[in-house]
Amino acid sequence: MRKIGNVYIVPESEMETINWFLKLLDRHREQDKTRQEDQDHETDSQLDL
Repeated sequence: MRKIGNVYIVPESEMETINWFLKLLDRHREQDKTRQEDQDHETDSQLDL
């Protein structure tokens, strides 16, 4: 990876790795959102009792 000014030049092989890692992060972020929503619903249900 090279930096020219404010732009990074990334070889295609590295870009594939970066894309894989970003997809992994997205998947975990979605799981965390779902888990948090489930906890919020559970808390709301307990408060209703």
